Amino acid sequence: MFSGAIEAKEIGTWAHTSRVAGLAVAMARELKLAENRLRVLAFGDFGNGSPEQKEVASAMQRYHRDQPFDFAITLGDNFYSLGMESPADPRWKNWWNELYDPLGIKFYASLGNHDWGFADSPAAEVLYTQKSPSWQMPATYYSFTAGAVQFFALDTNEIPEAQLSWLKEELANSRARILSFPKKSLTD
Repeated sequence: MFSGAIEAKEIGTWAHTSRVAGLAVAMARELKLAENRLRVLAFGDFGNGSPEQKEVASAMQRYHRDQPFDFAITLGDNFYSLGMESPADPRWKNWWNELYDPLGIKFYASLGNHDWGFADSPAAEVLYTQKSPSWQMPATYYSFTAGAVQFFALDTNEIPEAQLSWLKEELANSRARILSFPKKSLTD
Protein backbone atom coordinates (compact mmCIF):
# COMPACT_ATOMS: atom_id res chain seq x y z
CA MET A 1 0.00 0.00 0.00
CA PHE A 2 2.78 2.41 0.81
CA SER A 3 5.69 2.62 -1.59
CA GLY A 4 8.57 4.94 -2.31
CA ALA A 5 11.53 5.89 -0.20
CA ILE A 6 11.39 7.52 3.18
CA GLU A 7 14.74 9.02 4.05
CA ALA A 8 13.96 9.29 7.75
CA LYS A 9 14.19 6.09 9.77
CA GLU A 10 10.88 4.25 9.62
CA ILE A 11 9.59 1.83 12.21
CA GLY A 12 6.01 0.91 11.53
CA THR A 13 3.13 -1.16 12.76
CA TRP A 14 -0.08 -2.05 10.95
CA ALA A 15 -3.56 -2.45 12.36
CA HIS A 16 -6.30 -3.99 10.25
CA THR A 17 -10.04 -4.08 10.38
CA SER A 18 -11.53 -7.29 9.08
CA ARG A 19 -12.47 -7.73 5.45
CA VAL A 20 -16.23 -7.46 5.22
CA ALA A 21 -18.28 -8.66 2.24
CA GLY A 22 -15.76 -7.72 -0.41
CA LEU A 23 -14.95 -4.25 0.92
CA ALA A 24 -11.28 -3.45 1.01
CA VAL A 25 -9.49 -3.78 4.30
CA ALA A 26 -8.99 -0.54 6.19
CA MET A 27 -5.45 -0.15 7.38
CA ALA A 28 -3.79 2.10 9.86
CA ARG A 29 -0.10 2.76 9.57
CA GLU A 30 2.03 4.44 12.16
CA LEU A 31 5.15 5.97 10.67
CA LYS A 32 7.71 6.75 13.30
CA LEU A 33 10.08 9.14 11.63
CA ALA A 34 13.33 10.50 12.99
CA GLU A 35 11.66 13.52 14.59
CA ASN A 36 7.96 12.72 14.74
CA ARG A 37 5.28 10.16 13.97
CA LEU A 38 2.22 9.97 11.74
CA ARG A 39 -0.77 7.73 12.26
CA VAL A 40 -2.41 7.20 8.88
CA LEU A 41 -5.63 5.38 8.04
CA ALA A 42 -5.70 4.01 4.46
CA PHE A 43 -8.70 2.39 2.79
CA GLY A 44 -10.33 1.97 -0.61
CA ASP A 45 -13.19 0.30 -2.47
CA PHE A 46 -15.63 1.42 0.18
CA GLY A 47 -18.54 3.67 -0.80
CA ASN A 48 -21.73 1.78 -1.48
CA GLY A 49 -23.99 2.66 1.46
CA SER A 50 -24.15 -0.96 2.61
CA PRO A 51 -24.32 -2.23 6.19
CA GLU A 52 -20.78 -3.55 5.63
CA GLN A 53 -19.50 -0.06 4.82
CA LYS A 54 -21.11 1.20 8.01
CA GLU A 55 -19.56 -1.66 9.99
CA VAL A 56 -16.07 -0.87 8.69
CA ALA A 57 -16.57 2.87 9.36
CA SER A 58 -17.69 2.04 12.91
CA ALA A 59 -14.56 -0.08 13.43
CA MET A 60 -12.45 2.85 12.21
CA GLN A 61 -14.15 5.15 14.73
CA ARG A 62 -13.56 2.72 17.61
CA TYR A 63 -9.91 2.32 16.69
CA HIS A 64 -9.52 6.08 16.30
CA ARG A 65 -10.89 6.70 19.82
CA ASP A 66 -8.16 4.53 21.33
CA GLN A 67 -5.31 5.34 18.96
CA PRO A 68 -6.10 8.56 17.07
CA PHE A 69 -5.20 8.94 13.41
CA ASP A 70 -3.54 12.12 12.19
CA PHE A 71 -5.34 11.84 8.84
CA ALA A 72 -6.53 9.29 6.30
CA ILE A 73 -6.01 8.51 2.63
CA THR A 74 -8.44 6.79 0.30
CA LEU A 75 -7.07 4.45 -2.34
CA GLY A 76 -9.77 4.97 -4.95
CA ASP A 77 -13.11 3.45 -5.87
CA ASN A 78 -14.64 5.78 -3.35
CA PHE A 79 -18.24 5.43 -4.55
CA TYR A 80 -19.62 2.35 -6.28
CA SER A 81 -20.28 1.76 -8.88
CA LEU A 82 -20.36 4.96 -10.86
CA GLY A 83 -19.07 7.71 -8.56
CA MET A 84 -21.05 10.74 -7.47
CA GLU A 85 -23.20 12.70 -9.91
CA SER A 86 -22.39 16.11 -8.40
CA PRO A 87 -21.24 17.80 -5.19
CA ALA A 88 -24.96 17.99 -4.30
CA ASP A 89 -25.56 14.24 -4.80
CA PRO A 90 -27.70 13.18 -1.81
CA ARG A 91 -25.56 10.06 -1.31
CA TRP A 92 -22.73 12.22 0.11
CA LYS A 93 -24.70 12.49 3.34
CA ASN A 94 -25.15 8.75 4.01
CA TRP A 95 -22.11 7.40 2.18
CA TRP A 96 -19.60 9.95 3.47
CA ASN A 97 -20.61 12.64 5.97
CA GLU A 98 -22.42 10.47 8.53
CA LEU A 99 -19.72 7.78 8.44
CA TYR A 100 -16.41 9.65 8.28
CA ASP A 101 -16.94 13.25 9.46
CA PRO A 102 -17.30 12.03 13.09
CA LEU A 103 -13.62 11.04 13.12
CA GLY A 104 -12.73 14.74 12.94
CA ILE A 105 -9.74 14.21 10.61
CA LYS A 106 -8.94 15.04 6.99
CA PHE A 107 -9.29 12.29 4.37
CA TYR A 108 -7.06 12.82 1.32
CA ALA A 109 -8.81 11.01 -1.53
CA SER A 110 -7.61 9.38 -4.75
CA LEU A 111 -9.78 8.44 -7.71
CA GLY A 112 -10.34 4.86 -8.85
CA ASN A 113 -11.97 3.49 -11.98
CA HIS A 114 -15.37 3.31 -10.26
CA ASP A 115 -15.18 7.06 -9.58
CA TRP A 116 -15.39 7.73 -13.33
CA GLY A 117 -18.87 6.29 -14.05
CA PHE A 118 -20.75 9.55 -14.50
CA ALA A 119 -19.26 12.18 -16.78
CA ASP A 120 -18.88 14.62 -13.88
CA SER A 121 -17.93 12.15 -11.13
CA PRO A 122 -14.26 13.22 -10.82
CA ALA A 123 -15.26 16.89 -10.82
CA ALA A 124 -17.93 16.17 -8.18
CA GLU A 125 -15.33 14.60 -5.89
CA VAL A 126 -12.90 17.50 -6.40
CA LEU A 127 -15.61 20.12 -5.81
CA TYR A 128 -16.92 18.38 -2.70
CA THR A 129 -13.67 19.42 -1.00
CA GLN A 130 -15.23 22.91 -0.68
CA LYS A 131 -18.32 21.54 1.09
CA SER A 132 -16.83 19.01 3.50
CA PRO A 133 -14.82 19.37 6.70
CA SER A 134 -13.18 15.99 6.08
CA TRP A 135 -13.06 15.23 2.33
CA GLN A 136 -9.89 16.52 0.65
CA MET A 137 -9.35 16.20 -3.11
CA PRO A 138 -8.04 19.49 -4.47
CA ALA A 139 -7.48 17.97 -7.94
CA THR A 140 -7.66 14.61 -9.67
CA TYR A 141 -3.96 14.19 -8.82
CA TYR A 142 -2.02 16.14 -6.22
CA SER A 143 0.47 15.91 -3.39
CA PHE A 144 0.50 17.00 0.23
CA THR A 145 3.10 16.96 2.98
CA ALA A 146 2.64 15.65 6.50
CA GLY A 147 5.66 15.99 8.73
CA ALA A 148 8.69 14.69 6.87
CA VAL A 149 6.62 12.74 4.34
CA GLN A 150 5.21 13.90 1.01
CA PHE A 151 2.17 11.93 -0.20
CA PHE A 152 1.17 11.71 -3.86
CA ALA A 153 -2.43 10.95 -4.79
CA LEU A 154 -2.57 9.79 -8.40
CA ASP A 155 -5.37 9.13 -10.84
CA THR A 156 -4.39 5.93 -12.62
CA ASN A 157 -7.68 5.49 -14.46
CA GLU A 158 -6.27 7.76 -17.14
CA ILE A 159 -2.60 8.65 -17.03
CA PRO A 160 -2.02 11.59 -19.36
CA GLU A 161 1.45 12.87 -20.12
CA ALA A 162 0.75 16.01 -18.07
CA GLN A 163 0.25 13.91 -14.91
CA LEU A 164 3.43 11.90 -15.58
CA SER A 165 5.45 15.07 -16.17
CA TRP A 166 4.07 16.61 -12.98
CA LEU A 167 4.89 13.45 -11.01
CA LYS A 168 8.46 13.22 -12.36
CA GLU A 169 9.12 16.84 -11.42
CA GLU A 170 7.54 16.49 -7.97
CA LEU A 171 9.47 13.29 -7.22
CA ALA A 172 12.73 14.89 -8.35
CA ASN A 173 12.17 17.66 -5.79
CA SER A 174 10.85 15.44 -2.98
CA ARG A 175 12.99 14.12 -0.14
CA ALA A 176 10.48 11.67 1.36
CA ARG A 177 7.49 10.30 -0.42
CA ILE A 178 4.61 7.86 -0.40
CA LEU A 179 2.63 7.10 -3.54
CA SER A 180 -1.07 6.36 -3.26
CA PHE A 181 -2.90 5.06 -6.27
CA PRO A 182 -5.39 2.33 -7.06
CA LYS A 183 -5.12 -0.80 -9.20
CA LYS A 184 -2.71 0.11 -12.01
CA SER A 185 0.99 0.63 -11.86
CA LEU A 186 2.59 3.45 -13.79
CA THR A 187 4.18 0.87 -16.09
CA ASP A 188 0.81 -0.43 -17.38
